[in-house]
Amino acid sequence: MRANAQTTAIEGYGKGEDGKPVKDAVIKIERQDMKGSYKTKTDKKGHYFHGGLPPGAVFKVSVEIDGRERDFANGVRPRLGDPFVVDFNLQARAQKQAELQKAMETGQVTAEQSREMSAEQRAQLEKAAKE
Repeated sequence: MRANAQTTAIEGYGKGEDGKPVKDAVIKIERQDMKGSYKTKTDKKGHYFHGGLPPGAVFKVSVEIDGRERDFANGVRPRLGDPFVVDFNLQARAQKQAELQKAMETGQVTAEQSREMSAEQRAQLEKAAKE
């Protein structure tokens, strides 16, 4: 009797705030449905790949640069077949954060921006609204 091990994979690219590929960024893949944690790094082209992941599992995929989490994706559920792609673009993220900060200062936060706010940013917005 032969057993077929079926696994999934996650891959993607990381770009820094300068828009260039990020080399040696740590990619953390953490199970959200039970204990399990995996790590890999980006290569000189900013690419990463991690195979051998259990199908049906739910993950948080994050990118760390200089020991600091810079971006993440929750609820990643890779399926059998082609690798599930999770890209990180810190330049676009920094631009979105700058736009959000400006919107918070003017009190003109869109629904989309509101969904991307951290708990600290929500508290800051509520405090400003009271003042």
